[in-house]
Amino acid sequence: MVGNMTTTGGKVLLTALLGLTGIIFPSLSSLLYLLCFQVLCTWWAWSGQVPPLLFRCVSVMSLLYSSSHFLLVYCYQLPSLQESWLPNHTSARVFGLVSVVSVDCAAPWRLQVNSELSWFHFSSPLMLLLLYNTVASLWRNQVMSLSTHNICQHRTAVMYQL
Repeated sequence: MVGNMTTTGGKVLLTALLGLTGIIFPSLSSLLYLLCFQVLCTWWAWSGQVPPLLFRCVSVMSLLYSSSHFLLVYCYQLPSLQESWLPNHTSARVFGLVSVVSVDCAAPWRLQVNSELSWFHFSSPLMLLLLYNTVASLWRNQVMSLSTHNICQHRTAVMYQL
C-alpha cells in the first residue's frame, strides 16, 4: 500500500513539476516540458490512468532533457559563451538563455548579479534542478524496489526447492 502511494505521489509530483517547469519561463527549450505535461494530463483525464510504458518514456526523456537543459543554462553563465552568444540576441532569448551573473575580467573574483532580471529568471534553473532530482530519485526508488522484489523472489524460490 505504501509502495502504491509513493508511486502515485511520484507520478503526480513529476507531472506537476513538468507543468511548472514548462510555464515558469516560457521559451523554446521549455516547450517540451509543457507538451509532456499536456500529454500526460490529457491521457490521465481521458482514460483514468497513464500506461506505465508512456510514463517511463516521459520520465527518461525528462531526466535526460532536464539535465542537458540545466547544463546549457549553467554553461551559459561563462563569460566566453556570453560574449559569443550575446544575452540580448534574439536566439538566446528564444532558447531561454539568460545571463544571471556576469563577470568582469578586470576583477574575476567579483560576481555581479544581473539586477534587470525578474524572479522567474532565477527560479527557472532551480525548477530544472528540482525536476532532475525528483526524476532521478523516482528512478532510484523504482530500481531499488525492483531489486528488493527480485531478491525476495529468489529467496522464496530457494526455500521451496529445499
